[in-house]
Amino acid sequence: MIAAEKANLKDIKNSLLKLTQLMELYYGKPVILIIDEYDVPLAKSSEKGYYTEMLDTVKGILQVIKNNDSLEFAVITGCLRIVKESIFTGTNNFVSDTISDTQLNEYFCSIQREVDCLLADTNLTSYASELRKWYNGYHFGAWDF
Repeated sequence: MIAAEKANLKDIKNSLLKLTQLMELYYGKPVILIIDEYDVPLAKSSEKGYYTEMLDTVKGILQVIKNNDSLEFAVITGCLRIVKESIFTGTNNFVSDTISDTQLNEYFCSIQREVDCLLADTNLTSYASELRKWYNGYHFGAWDF
């Protein structure tokens, strides 16, 4: 329905839930869900004048993380604080971690040696100075880059 562009709003809101259920059925184990930049559709819709409708749709889609036996856990990233948007009202065990927090730094930050190794392994060392211009000087929790 969705691929054929014939889905109604209810189909769209339930699509991610259905996908996680089908994936668990196929793979025989609960799904780990990663959603990057969940807030981009909200920001774009705000610019274009249909924020309320998009917020309702995103809330429906992201209900997948609430009471979903097919889900092991979810990681959701974005710039907007999700508690501000009230998208996840009633969701249990929710942890919000920002770049000023330090509890997960060891998993999400790279030291220069690691970056150099990644660039070498991918034959992209010629981009080292450009990469440094983009990301040098960022502050994540207790770490400066």
